[in-house]
Amino acid sequence: MAKNMSKISRWFQFHHRWRFTRRNARYEADHWAWLQENHDDLQVVMQRHFTDVPNSTKYPLREVCDLLLGTTIGRGAGYQLRYFTSTFAYMLALVMYEKKMGIHDWERVELYGCELVQIEEEYFKQRPGLEYWIGRCNEAGIQIYVPEFCRIMTACDVQKTGVHPQFGYNSYGYMEPSLGSAMQQGLPIGEDPTEENLIGAWEDAPIEFVHGRIKGLFFMESAANMSTLDDDLAKLWEAEPLLAEAVGVRVEEVWDHDRSD
Repeated sequence: MAKNMSKISRWFQFHHRWRFTRRNARYEADHWAWLQENHDDLQVVMQRHFTDVPNSTKYPLREVCDLLLGTTIGRGAGYQLRYFTSTFAYMLALVMYEKKMGIHDWERVELYGCELVQIEEEYFKQRPGLEYWIGRCNEAGIQIYVPEFCRIMTACDVQKTGVHPQFGYNSYGYMEPSLGSAMQQGLPIGEDPTEENLIGAWEDAPIEFVHGRIKGLFFMESAANMSTLDDDLAKLWEAEPLLAEAVGVRVEEVWDHDRSD
């Protein structure tokens, strides 16, 4: 454990005590036993300091809420005082709080393994709050990075495809609903059925993944079962040079751009 956590400075554990003290609740590792150990300079951020968790430190909830929410969002006769739907939301709010307070000049946050795919009921409740705080961090001058195929900032259309969501819904009016999906559903088509409003068509637009590749992936995911995703991806990588050429970008340029950060 110590070797794997050598680069970690803070660990967030936001559950109630009755949850984090459970023995082998989901995994083989005894999380409660680990919490009770001393981990040198590692901070375990929790709802409050617990005497039997030596590295625990209290999350500044009131300070975060007063500074970042306060009277900014009206609700009824009062105000929206809290909006934290997951641990990720608390993390991003703390990043923004520390930047505004001069505690740490955060410039960039990278999210890995954070999908919150809107299939499970829990993730439906959690994801909107995370994306709210992503927007707030951007507002504060903090850049947010997610991997190319991450579902964050891309809506899922569960109603149309049953239990398997359709990914890629992020440019309503310009890209969605598309002419292809309308024709597939047998919807009436008006005059001049052309897709003239292509996102990223302007000359100085930054590279947005590979436009053709990501659209191809979303289309295949929405039409196929998840069990075929590996095969679908393999076919997509084989076709990548053609897709990149179709949008006027060499594959090498795309990867060089992705690695530049």
